[in-house]
Amino acid sequence: MALEALKEEKTIQQIAIDEDVAPAQVSAWKKELQERIGELFERKNAACESIKKSEAQTASFVTALSPVMSISAFCFPNFHFTPDVASGNASGSCRCVCESAG
Repeated sequence: MALEALKEEKTIQQIAIDEDVAPAQVSAWKKELQERIGELFERKNAACESIKKSEAQTASFVTALSPVMSISAFCFPNFHFTPDVASGNASGSCRCVCESAG
């Protein structure tokens, strides 16, 4: 309805009657659409950029830590390192999983 009102092919009153809503509601939706129409495109692009940045950070951490992880896995098979990718640093957390000799 807001898009229909924005096109101005019908009056606000005609749209309200056709859709069985108050004319003031149609006007409010039209106004909101006019004010926020750019967000329809900005959000998608911003989200894509955020995802690309996150993927690049993850890839750089994996590249930086691969040699260390390979050596650690060979020398210390019960040692597990989890990088803290979300915070943007590679300090992460470590844990040792000890299996009982049973």
